[in-house]
Amino acid sequence: MKVPTRLPLVMLKAPPMSLLTDLLTSLTTDNLPFVEEPLEIVKPLEDQTIDEDQTVKFTCEVSKPNIKSCWYKDGKAVSEKDGYRIETINSVHTLILDNVAEEDGGKYSIKVEDKQSEATLTVKVLPIKFVQPLADITVTEKQEIFLEVKINKPGQTPVWTFENKDVSTSKRIRLTSDGVLHRLVIESADLEDEGSYKVAFGDVESSANVFVDEEPLEIVKPLEDQTIDEDQTVKFTCEVSKPNIKSCWYKDGKAVSEKDGYRIETINSVHTLILDNVAEEDGGNYSIKVEDKQSEATLTVKVLPIKFVQPLADITVTEKQEIFLEVKINKPGQTPVWTFENKDVSTSKRIRLTSDGVLHRLVIESADLEDEGSYKVAFGDVESSANVFVDEEPLEIVKPLEDQTIDEDQTVKFTCEVSKPNIKSRWYKNGKVVSEKDGYRIETINSVHTLILDNVAEEDGGNYSIKVEDKQSEATLTVKAVPVEFVQPLADMTVTEKQEIFLEVKINKPNKKAEWLP
Repeated sequence: MKVPTRLPLVMLKAPPMSLLTDLLTSLTTDNLPFVEEPLEIVKPLEDQTIDEDQTVKFTCEVSKPNIKSCWYKDGKAVSEKDGYRIETINSVHTLILDNVAEEDGGKYSIKVEDKQSEATLTVKVLPIKFVQPLADITVTEKQEIFLEVKINKPGQTPVWTFENKDVSTSKRIRLTSDGVLHRLVIESADLEDEGSYKVAFGDVESSANVFVDEEPLEIVKPLEDQTIDEDQTVKFTCEVSKPNIKSCWYKDGKAVSEKDGYRIETINSVHTLILDNVAEEDGGNYSIKVEDKQSEATLTVKVLPIKFVQPLADITVTEKQEIFLEVKINKPGQTPVWTFENKDVSTSKRIRLTSDGVLHRLVIESADLEDEGSYKVAFGDVESSANVFVDEEPLEIVKPLEDQTIDEDQTVKFTCEVSKPNIKSRWYKNGKVVSEKDGYRIETINSVHTLILDNVAEEDGGNYSIKVEDKQSEATLTVKAVPVEFVQPLADMTVTEKQEIFLEVKINKPNKKAEWLP
């Protein structure tokens, strides 16, 4: 219930009646302050005892909804940043903590406005016990070492040791924890992995011995004799029973290395010696030694004389076509010498010389008549020749002139396209040569010849022709004379003395002389 506040009234002398009336009017119910009901704790916090790793929930209910609260542990403010979950639903305030640890025990309190409630949390710590301890195992080299323990409490961090030295994760070693299961896994066991392993959780520990039996090295796949053509690639491969064992390669009893032009690879247990572009002198006895094991094989290199599998052949081309000469020989890696009329040929803007394995090519772009003659390609004393014939390209009219009908005063353009670029041409009107001196514009762009005449008059009509070498094309120009018509005739007008008289007409044809009459 809202209680009106008593206002003190001090009067030195009686005020006017109008002033009393205004004062009483201002003291309405809406303007009077009221005392708010105080907040109370309806349900205080309660003491709790809980096992570690469980979830604890403190709840406090107050008499007013949605009031801001602050939580404390041992007098220090806590928040969700400290790992707590804090909820306020209406008038109920809750603090939740998962996976409670021993150090989470203590006094918890909540403060809502000027009210406070507190409770004590007692955490019962359970001792760690091994449900499944470590056990001795025996493995052979390359096998996996798998050690596992099971304890009674999740969320514990083990310390693994080998011969009293800490073990940590590496490329070969994996340490994993999954609830109450803890494992140490070592891939591809070495002899050095044999010994005593221990896992400890604080003062509680378990140990076991790991025994690693040595695996004897054996040659699984020996070297094999090979016969190969020169310029080919030879590969000797030897596989042993152990990976990444150092090996030494020999040719005719002498150690060889990559400095001698060989490629030497060891991938896991496979050892490889590779030699590209084998020559006759590369033949001989090859051997590999891995620890106390050895394997050997013989390389026989067959030297092949150069032969033309596909010799040069005579060809005939037309001007502007491509000249393409190609030979195929039986051996890659050879360097040809090309000649034309017994003169060396080299690469230029028009000429390309290419070699691709056993294929060798000479390519000349846009053949000229001067390219006709005898071509030869030689590999040492072995050679092949052929004749190239270049036929002259006859000039043709690709696009002839076309008849045109056009209104006078327009622009006419005659175009003729021929098959050869930049050939001299002559233009004619009614059989008479015309030029730019006669008012024409004459253009030649590549193979296109153009005659242009602006502001065509009736007398420009007639027969037009072009002659390019021995070829000719003609067409007729018809000029339509258009009668003069008024598009905008004169109109009556009235002006005042001293004003400007402005008369204007618009006709359908430009450049016509007008005659004005009064």
